[in-house]
Amino acid sequence: MPRLVFSSEKAGCGATIELDNGDTCLISVAQAGVLVRSYKKGFLSGVLGSFFGPILYNEKNVYRAAKTAAALDLKHAQVASFKFQNPVLTAFASAVWHCSSAAEVAITLNEAADHAT
Repeated sequence: MPRLVFSSEKAGCGATIELDNGDTCLISVAQAGVLVRSYKKGFLSGVLGSFFGPILYNEKNVYRAAKTAAALDLKHAQVASFKFQNPVLTAFASAVWHCSSAAEVAITLNEAADHAT
């Protein structure tokens, strides 16, 4: 079962979700777009992973990121425990929550982006 490790909408807008296989996905939503990174657990990788982990999804066009969020929202059920104000963060976090690995996250998000354009 995935686990919400951290979320904030006050100091930045994002969430960190640990997946079933131990991969951790960092979702960052900003006015500059949406970025999703992955990293494995561990002190050094946890500290540096948010800066140097592999990029699973990166969209700098806010309009395209919003269209991707709408496509994800239609495809994935919203997780009841998420109480996010930001609908883009909710859509991306719910999609990540339903994945079992970082590879599946990358495929899910990028396929939704392809279908949204």
